[in-house]
Amino acid sequence: MESTYRACNVRSVTRGAGDRIARRIALVLSVAGLAALAPGSGWGVRPAEAATYLVTNTTDAAAGSLRDAINSANANAGTDSVHFAIPNGDPGHDVGLGVWRIAPLTILPTITEALILDASTQPGWIGTPVVELDCAGAVGATAGILIHADDCLVRGFIVHSSADEGIEIAGDTGYGDFNVIENCWVGLRPDRTPAPNSEYGIMLTNSARANRIGGTGPFDGNVIGASPLSSIVIRNSSSNDNVVIGNRIGVGPDGLTPRGGQQHGIEIHDDAQRNRIGGATAAEANVIAYHLLDGVRIASNAGEGNEVLRNSIYANQGLGIDLEGDGVTANDGALSSTTTNQRIDHPVLTTAVIGPSNLRVGGFIGIGSGQAVFAGARVEVFRAAVDPSGFGEGRTFVGALTADANGRFSGALPSAGLVAGDTLTATATLAPAGTSEFGPALRVDALRVTKRAFLADGTPLISGAVLPRGTLVRFLLYVSNAGGLVPDLGVRDSLATGFQYLPGSLHVDASQPDCPGGTCDAAREAAIYAAAALAAIRTDGVDADVASFGAGIVRAGDREVANARLDAPAARVWALLFSVRVQ
Repeated sequence: MESTYRACNVRSVTRGAGDRIARRIALVLSVAGLAALAPGSGWGVRPAEAATYLVTNTTDAAAGSLRDAINSANANAGTDSVHFAIPNGDPGHDVGLGVWRIAPLTILPTITEALILDASTQPGWIGTPVVELDCAGAVGATAGILIHADDCLVRGFIVHSSADEGIEIAGDTGYGDFNVIENCWVGLRPDRTPAPNSEYGIMLTNSARANRIGGTGPFDGNVIGASPLSSIVIRNSSSNDNVVIGNRIGVGPDGLTPRGGQQHGIEIHDDAQRNRIGGATAAEANVIAYHLLDGVRIASNAGEGNEVLRNSIYANQGLGIDLEGDGVTANDGALSSTTTNQRIDHPVLTTAVIGPSNLRVGGFIGIGSGQAVFAGARVEVFRAAVDPSGFGEGRTFVGALTADANGRFSGALPSAGLVAGDTLTATATLAPAGTSEFGPALRVDALRVTKRAFLADGTPLISGAVLPRGTLVRFLLYVSNAGGLVPDLGVRDSLATGFQYLPGSLHVDASQPDCPGGTCDAAREAAIYAAAALAAIRTDGVDADVASFGAGIVRAGDREVANARLDAPAARVWALLFSVRVQ
């Protein structure tokens, strides 16, 4: 009987690894998730609004105007509402664009009472704002919409060309808290072209606390761009516990067209603390792109606990995230309670290996092999956008891991959309410190298992060789790992028909250096074979060593059976050799 050897039947096994703001049900405005703002703060629901005022025209100050409605609401205690019902024949109706343009001649009244200012009630709204607030001709230097109150909702406006901010929430003792801005375009015209406000897009200032910019519903997010300064700023002491979620910052409503500002995407400074940009779910993530400076800058005079989670940050000319505004912050293995976000160290990725169904990632936070001070940190891994600093911006969220007791992390993440050659970066988030900068970029590699056959004397066999019955053949499986240690691998080889396994012939070796480019030539394979042949014999059973044979399958690692764990050592070839006889 003859048998034919073919280099097949081997595969790598993937590694395991609020009584506050009224909303009428008829408006279908989601409040889901609001209680997740921060411990001890949140939005809720008051029983019913005291009055509803209707905007019926686009005039500056006549009865039924927006100015008239805000003045009326300010004069009435309780949570009032402003709804819209401007007819199609109004002079401010732009039929082509499908919007109603309000162009105030002077600045609008500051909102000083709890108010639901909801332009999404205007007939014609189906998700895109249709009430335009064109502030270009307004006399007075203040925001297009200025809030000095608690418990306000501003929804469904296009706000542009203000002599100050587009929208501002200014806090002080007794106001500036628990407000919501959603479904607004700020700094753009209805035709999506830039129309900057003179300073920031949206500002939270002077102890503005527990406000939400954006949301997780399909029409909750804002579009903010084209600002001469930063798109969003959160500043001054006690401007704490605000969340910015689900927004497009620096891009158009399509999520792609560049509409970045002249400074940062989001700026946090002057001792503002515990603010959250993004969140742990996909719906909370912001897009932050195309700014001339940083994507997110948490300035040197900011406080701690500011988190930046799961956002898509790319194409900013500065860093993706910059702590203290001084460029890349070097790791020092420590936390400092007197500095911005305690100057939390960034993660250092040491390995990123893609397999058939997942991505294995490993690394540490800090210096050397990691520090215990970073234990329990959430490590977010991203596909990196190219950044000249080498500390890539995180454009596409891949997944999250948790640092162990020594600040090290490893595990399997989804590999969808990734290929070998892509680059990754990561952030670390730890309470009460906050989020780090992005760490250095690392290329994704692909570990592959190579199978070769040899005669008993070490002569290599070509795939397809015809062998006489009784011939002893030795199969070599090896992985050349040019990167850092790759933990928790699994390898299996199903024995082909025509071969009989020889008990007690399992050898495992990792003494040989890796091959350039991960490809070993014939000479190197001969050396790998020779070293493996001299290695100690492993038992065939499933036990404390790394390899086993059973039911026609050679296995290494503990992904399928309870062998010892298999780690591919850094810069080494891991090899498994076993013998069969042709039947």
